Amino acid sequence: MVVHLTPELEEKLRMLAARTGQPPEQLLEDALAGYDPARMAALDWSQCDAVERVPSSVRGAWVLRGTRMPVATIFENLESGANLNDLFAPREQALRRRLRTP
Repeated sequence: MVVHLTPELEEKLRMLAARTGQPPEQLLEDALAGYDPARMAALDWSQCDAVERVPSSVRGAWVLRGTRMPVATIFENLESGANLNDLFAPREQALRRRLRTP
């Protein structure tokens, strides 16, 4: 499995590795050991009003309604140690910049 980390998550992983004395690769392996992609597919997202699936957007993945943020990505990042502020802060900043642009 290929794992793509944002620079912020890479830094958190480096800090955790320094704090625990474990190599970053081992921390990732341990975090992903119980990850089962089929588990995400087993949920019936069609019953959740907060998400939507648009076939022409993000390859038809379930995303937060009104965004292009895949639900699976949110859970993957949370399982890797991110919190909701980590996930949404960059988007909030981008939205504020767009609102300020004439």
